[in-house]
Amino acid sequence: MEQPGAIVYRITGANEESLPSKLARGALAGLLGTAAMTPVIGLGAIGWWKGPSPAEITANIQQKTGVDETPRNDPGFTPQWLAAHLSFGTGWGVAFALARPWLPASNVAAGLLWGGAIWAINYGMVLPALGLYPSPAADNKERMVAMMVAHAVYGTALAGATAKLRE
Repeated sequence: MEQPGAIVYRITGANEESLPSKLARGALAGLLGTAAMTPVIGLGAIGWWKGPSPAEITANIQQKTGVDETPRNDPGFTPQWLAAHLSFGTGWGVAFALARPWLPASNVAAGLLWGGAIWAINYGMVLPALGLYPSPAADNKERMVAMMVAHAVYGTALAGATAKLRE
């Protein structure tokens, strides 16, 4: 039996969950986590910076792929942004469900780690490398902090929803 402070969460024996069930639970938890983080992004966008970051990224992707040639200084919350935002959150939720056995046992710790990793990988490396978003060093500091908070909310809501849906 593991102690309450155990580092790793384990699913074994009779508690083993089928892969389709795990994937579906991760997808739903990802949607719930995305729903929890979206108001943080919205509040940041109206209070700290011009335009929500995910909408800016979606607009940049549309321009770079030729889907939409219209320059956007303030893309706002568009249907394309919402679809991309929900899809991205759902996908990371599925990945979380698969990675959960190797993350800290605490939902809060696992969620903060996961949300922080998503922010660091995407906003710190991938998006700047693709020319879709400024690097953290070049970004608006208030927007960067708000997006870090939003990803912390996402991660903790995702971890909590994943655990609750497993009950």
